[in-house]
Amino acid sequence: MIFPEQVRASLADALRRLVSGAGAVAEIGPGTGAFTETLLELLGPDGEIFVIEPTRVMRAAPVTRLSRVPAAADTVTVLPEGALEAEVDTPLDAVVMFNMIMHFPPEQRVLLWREWAGALRPGGVLIMESQHPQTATAVPSSVIPGRTLGGTATTCSRGPRWRVRTSSAG
Repeated sequence: MIFPEQVRASLADALRRLVSGAGAVAEIGPGTGAFTETLLELLGPDGEIFVIEPTRVMRAAPVTRLSRVPAAADTVTVLPEGALEAEVDTPLDAVVMFNMIMHFPPEQRVLLWREWAGALRPGGVLIMESQHPQTATAVPSSVIPGRTLGGTATTCSRGPRWRVRTSSAG
């Protein structure tokens, strides 16, 4: 998990304060599913979680994690659409977006807020974490057999993290 322990504990505490007893929650970009597990513990008796993740390889981590939690089978629905395409047909008590907003350009963020604020019940909360402080550094492209590799290196207290973008070499 890319969250340092102190950040992870702080976010879990925020969920406990804001989501305890919730009936319906959407989690956009669940990462490893660690916070999905926390949400499962906090739901009311008939609660449900909608996990929204468009990328198959990214869905694998929370699905694998949740497969060992019996309550998840009847409580968690994984939607394979993106945050701007997914539709949840029940009013939500909370929408959780941890460490994912940077994947959207500013003009799409407006649409994201509008979409998910409109899905909330009156009094519902939108909980967003933008990403703990880090410094982005440009990484020059390199050619490897059949691919061009480049992206952004992000340095935080635990060392560099890489966002890698590949494209077919022509």
